[in-house]
This record gives sequence, structure tokens and C-alpha cells, in this order.
Amino acid sequence: MTDFDDIVGADYDASERERLRRAHQALVAAGPPPELPRSLARPPQPWADNVVSLSSRRRRGWIVALAAAIAVALFGLGYLAGDRGNGSSLEAEQVVSMKPTAAAPAGAAASIDLGEPDASGNRPMLVHLTNLEAPPDGAYYTLWVTRNGRAVAPCGSFVVGGHGTTDVRFSVYYDLDRFDGMAVTFQPKGHHDPGRVLLRSV
Repeated sequence: MTDFDDIVGADYDASERERLRRAHQALVAAGPPPELPRSLARPPQPWADNVVSLSSRRRRGWIVALAAAIAVALFGLGYLAGDRGNGSSLEAEQVVSMKPTAAAPAGAAASIDLGEPDASGNRPMLVHLTNLEAPPDGAYYTLWVTRNGRAVAPCGSFVVGGHGTTDVRFSVYYDLDRFDGMAVTFQPKGHHDPGRVLLRSV
């Protein structure tokens, strides 16, 4: 048995030494703690299995949540790309206003958003048209660039569904500085030369 005086030494006063002696005697009387059973040396296997299962469930849940977030983001990007592809918007470098001629239906109007040319020189344009009539079968409309007021080169052809607003997107490679304006013509079926001018740039 370890001697109390060897443990404590002589650095304590009488009351403190007595308190420590009583505690020492109680520990000696209680004896050493029992050995830890081998069965408790590691966690029980079912408990360990539950931890792994819970971790796996959390990991699967996180993966599912991430996949859902990616799907939502891709859907949003696809929606925006589709919206742009339908011709509803264009970052315009210049806007060209058009006024109706005497041959145009009442209330007809148009404006053209011109974008910046790409690296190849193709310039996007978005044409906003209002109150053009739906053409007869085989007939259509064409947007032209003009020189000296005459339509000389087509930008693209289109049809409309009737009175209301129609947006049409084209891309041209022309250097627009070589021309003095734009015009929209009505093209009867089988007629490819510039037809009757309905709208002309201001």
C-alpha cells in the first residue's frame, strides 16, 4: 500500500492534510476499479452498423438535393436560351424605327434592333412588327436594305399570323453603312423581286 505521507508530502497544513487523508483512506478502502470487459473494448457491431447507415442516408440525401438543384439550374438556363431563340430580346447596338407607307394596313409599324457583328461579320437583327395582315397562301413579307430608297438586298422573309405583334430574328453579313435604309415589302406568291413597300425606315 502506498504511504500517505509519501504521496502528499509535508506542504499542507494540519486541516488540509486531514481532509486529504480521509479521501485517501476512502479510495484505499474501495479498492481498484474492475477490469473493463473485452466486450466493451469496442462499440457493439449493431451500433456501428447504424452509424454507417445513417451516414450513407445523409450522403444519398445530399447527392439527391445537389442533383435536383442542378436540374433546376439547367431548366432555367434552357428556358432563357429558348426565350432568346424565340426572338423576344436582343442587346441592341442601334434601333431603327420604321413608318408605314400609304400601302400599309392601318396601324402598321415596325422597329429593328441591330446587334453587334460577331467575329465573322454576321450582324444579328430583331424585327418587331405590329398590325401587318396575315398574307394569303404562298405570299409573304421580306425585309430589305435599300440604296437611294430602292430595295436592293434581302435580309430575310417571314409571315405573320394576323393583326398583333410579331418578332422575327435575322442575321445579315452586309456592311449596313453601304446602304441608306431598310424596307418591308409584301411579296405575292411566286414573286421574288421587291414587291409593294409597306414599311420604310425613318
